Amino acid sequence: SEGKGTPTVVFTVGSGTPSAYTDYYFIQKEISKITRTISYDRLGYGWSDKTSIDRNIDQVVDELHTLLVESGEKPPYVLVGHSLSSLEVIRFAQVFSQEVVGVVLIDGGNPRFYATLSEKATLVPMYILQLAGKSGLIRTLGNLGILLPLTDEKKRAYLLPEELSEIDKALFYKSSGDKNNISEVKNINENANIVIDGGDIGNIPLIILTSEKSCNDMTWRKTHMQLKDWSTNSEQGIVKESSHYIHWDKPNIVKERIKELLESLD
Repeated sequence: SEGKGTPTVVFTVGSGTPSAYTDYYFIQKEISKITRTISYDRLGYGWSDKTSIDRNIDQVVDELHTLLVESGEKPPYVLVGHSLSSLEVIRFAQVFSQEVVGVVLIDGGNPRFYATLSEKATLVPMYILQLAGKSGLIRTLGNLGILLPLTDEKKRAYLLPEELSEIDKALFYKSSGDKNNISEVKNINENANIVIDGGDIGNIPLIILTSEKSCNDMTWRKTHMQLKDWSTNSEQGIVKESSHYIHWDKPNIVKERIKELLESLD
């Protein structure tokens, strides 16, 4: 937690990203200059404990709300979610609508997209990571300078300060193929349908940042354009020259959109 003021901006990561603290480090540092900010790790991520409790979306949202209450944090909240955490932040806004004054999705998936996604196909790379982690292959490759995952996510390792980069890599080694992360993916369809059944989030401001690169997938593009339907007060923009990790490719755009939302709430 950093900064003072209201509303409180809560940052949450997508599936498999090892730590919200390292993932949002630069953005949180900037936003905390003007208001209260929180980055947190779901169970099984970062420094958080593991759990045997199923990763049902209502369980995940209840854990976040309980964490905020027991930490002494106060609403109203602006929720910032990347990728799969769109389910988490939309559901939080449905259940605790009186506590939420804004939602920002960073290339977050439409629940209707996740409701039809093949869970088995999505789990394959995660099981490979799990095997590679248990065998020590991930750490060995890292020592050789080959960083996993072989996606745009590895940009953190090069852009973070050296000490934080080492922490980020250590947390990735720790959480690769984690059973709690796998449980989230196993529940994608069920969780998405729970969110769909919950309906839109009414007039809560919804800012949607869409990656230009992700739009190459026409199914993702079509459903992403329909994300505006989740609020009667929504804005959407395609971020040019950005990958799925918009907050690393174009962090200034993400920071400015969050700031604009905060200013509109004054």
